[in-house]
Amino acid sequence: MKRRHELICREEFEAIVARTYPRAHLTWNEPEQDPPDWYLRIDNARFAVEATSITEELKLAGNAIPSPSASMALAEFIDNVEQAAKDLGVLSGAYLVSLCPIPNLQQHRDGLQSHFLQYISETRDVASAPERGLGFIGNHELTITKLHDDATYVAEAISFETKSGQEAQEELQRYLSAVLATKKHKLRNVAEPLILPILDAYHYSHIADWKLAVANISERSAFRCIARISPPNGSEVIWPGADWLKG
Repeated sequence: MKRRHELICREEFEAIVARTYPRAHLTWNEPEQDPPDWYLRIDNARFAVEATSITEELKLAGNAIPSPSASMALAEFIDNVEQAAKDLGVLSGAYLVSLCPIPNLQQHRDGLQSHFLQYISETRDVASAPERGLGFIGNHELTITKLHDDATYVAEAISFETKSGQEAQEELQRYLSAVLATKKHKLRNVAEPLILPILDAYHYSHIADWKLAVANISERSAFRCIARISPPNGSEVIWPGADWLKG
């Protein structure tokens, strides 16, 4: 069973082909053994498609954690806070918790939840309430606010560290270099021309940054086509260019 990022890559890459070659006929086939993820026939040409993604890695408590994993852990934590408030009968109104990735979250869950539930309990009978800070992690302050009483929920707003343009470009270069080297090696025995759609779960860089980064990676020549996948409107071939199918 294909993973979510792989299915997004397939759907978006098909849309790229449809925009660039509107008369082309596409047929997808999933091989019995991976790699690749699919074989794609475009008219009379057959390609091997390997979908992947890049994401920011956060350093938390000495461990490298993908940012989506950190986001999911925080979202799950706030879902538990909401359920606990409901179970206690104190949730009345809409609350927003401002968070950032927390080192050793598991060790701090009970303490943080207790603070959030105390605020929710204290403010249940008012329509809205001022923001309350619970301390800083780096430059980010953890806060909770009662927004209004038109709905009942606890939601999260998750912030990540900002990066300068140079920091983002250097990091993107490292991530893409690692992906291209890994996929080149993984697909070394595949005979068909290779297509590599890469889901952008990094979100710090624009399409021009991707093109510049790939242009500086020698492993790009192993692939007939490399595409940055960024739905809904940012998916585009970044190597070698619009005429890749004719190459």
